[in-house]
Amino acid sequence: MLVKCKCCARKIEKDSAYKIEHITKSGNKSNYYYCSKDEYESNEKEKDFYKKCQYTTDRILGEKCCDNSRNKKLSELHEKGYTYEEIYQCVSDLEKNLDSAIANKWNEFTSSYNKIAYIFGAINKEIDNYKGKVIKTNEVETVEEIQEYRGRRNVTRSNKPTLMDIIKGASNG
Repeated sequence: MLVKCKCCARKIEKDSAYKIEHITKSGNKSNYYYCSKDEYESNEKEKDFYKKCQYTTDRILGEKCCDNSRNKKLSELHEKGYTYEEIYQCVSDLEKNLDSAIANKWNEFTSSYNKIAYIFGAINKEIDNYKGKVIKTNEVETVEEIQEYRGRRNVTRSNKPTLMDIIKGASNG
């Protein structure tokens, strides 16, 4: 029986495929098939670097990016032939340099899209230096650091009244 590889979508024999069991949202068991264990591990590694790119850009922005423009910009870089590891290396190096450069201009930006466009403009300028030259660093981002970052996100609230404000206003008046 033939199954489809989750990574490359190639049809492979079920007996020779690398199988990962997955629990669905409804609680049922499901299987994911890959051509080999190496392909599965490289796919998981790419996913991890994609998430790290997202967290790093959020740290640069100073808030969690809610719109999809950041993900589109990351995908565009990936489609140009850069791996997510190379993109992450560039973003993490630029994070250190962008803090001082952005401090002067940050208040001039009117929307998060403008901030993202500025950040990815700098990334596009520097990314060619990282093509095929991923530098191994001693800095390891752990799950605890990511969880700590998630806990201290800045959430801004608009001045529009919420449903609870309207209900409280109706009950008082």
